[in-house]
Amino acid sequence: MTNVMHELAPIRPISRIYLNNQTNDTDENNNFSQVSCRNIFFESHRQERSVFMHCCALQANNAARYGKALFDHRPRINRDRQFTHFINVIKIQDCTMIIQPYLFFAVGACWVSFVLAMLFLFTTDPKIPELENYRSAKYIMAFAYLLFCLISLFEILGKLKGIDRSSYKTSILIISVFHLYLFTHVNISLIELKYLSYRKLFYHLIPVIILSLLNLDNYTLHGDGKFTQIMHYSLLLFYAISVVCSAFIFFKHYRNYKKRFENYYTGNIADHLQWVFISYLGILLASPCIILFILLSTKIIALVPILVILFFTGYAINFLNYAHIFDHIEPFIKEEPKMLPKAAPLNYSQIENAIETWEKNKSFMQANITLNTLATQFSTNRTYLSQYINTVKQKTFNEWINSLRIEEAKKLIAANKKMTLEEISEIVGYTDKSYFSKCFQKYTGTTPKKWKKSLNQR
Repeated sequence: MTNVMHELAPIRPISRIYLNNQTNDTDENNNFSQVSCRNIFFESHRQERSVFMHCCALQANNAARYGKALFDHRPRINRDRQFTHFINVIKIQDCTMIIQPYLFFAVGACWVSFVLAMLFLFTTDPKIPELENYRSAKYIMAFAYLLFCLISLFEILGKLKGIDRSSYKTSILIISVFHLYLFTHVNISLIELKYLSYRKLFYHLIPVIILSLLNLDNYTLHGDGKFTQIMHYSLLLFYAISVVCSAFIFFKHYRNYKKRFENYYTGNIADHLQWVFISYLGILLASPCIILFILLSTKIIALVPILVILFFTGYAINFLNYAHIFDHIEPFIKEEPKMLPKAAPLNYSQIENAIETWEKNKSFMQANITLNTLATQFSTNRTYLSQYINTVKQKTFNEWINSLRIEEAKKLIAANKKMTLEEISEIVGYTDKSYFSKCFQKYTGTTPKKWKKSLNQR
């Protein structure tokens, strides 16, 4: 390197750049080729050195050898070949500043995904039958993370060897399609224990596997043919359709989960599985960005591994914590077998009488009532009781209890004007004053404070 720079030093600086695509000079010292060419002149000796150093950084020994020949004005050198090589080096200058940080974060994402995959495989969980599907979901997540790790490693090696960006787009697309199906199945299994099935997942992945194999031609030297382009856009179209279908399926199951959640609790209980919805929403929002990147080739390469590191880490932390909070979420994600396929009039009549007595005694004013405790009190099945409330009362369990409490709160506010709203909220069964205000406004259209003020003005 030192010898090359020493030979480059005596080159004379020339005032400015002239580009001429139609020069046909017969002078032997200035004739680059017999076809149209460009005469390149540099403003200063400093620019010559900086460009040459950049060539060395990108192409190592080859760039040093050809860079020296490019600026050596001895007539024995084939300047046309050197000129073409130099122009190719200049073309990749714009993306060099992007590729270097991309490789840094890509290596980080590769290691993060590998470490998290090992955690999925080797962390232990409570040995209870209800978590059997969760353990299967952990293996699927380990496969998803390792798949990203392997393809990322292949791309990193490809970038170092100079594979063009078309293969990178193919890798991003293949990972995205696989992860869409894997995360969809796993996320649904977290809110419905009986959903996960290896056979069902395999059937859904068959077209993904076939299209991915047909796109492997992008990694060869003959990856620019029409067949390759057709397969590439076929996979892209399949991915876009899969995003819509998967979103429809997930939100259908998530609505059922939220209904079960509201049919079990009455108070302001935190939803421990809210992260499942947020993570899947992030996957859906990333999908159009991926499609635009593949179609428009925007320069966001370095952002992909950064976002992967953040998403994979956050998802893994919440996923591994699932087993530790299972006792809190089991009642409304585990479906209890129904006593009867259809409601019998006698059973409905018995439940109706029990509920009327329960309402007259104002037992709904007890704090932290759950569907399970009420079903036990009525000596019935909680699924059957929930069915009765949804059908007869036309409300969820949460809506039914809160409507009774708000009606009682309105009576107490009117009858006891000196009583504070905080005292009234505790009496009717609310442990959180802000949640009481939220429910009061939902069922009356105004806040408790305004309601009480309007009564005092009458």
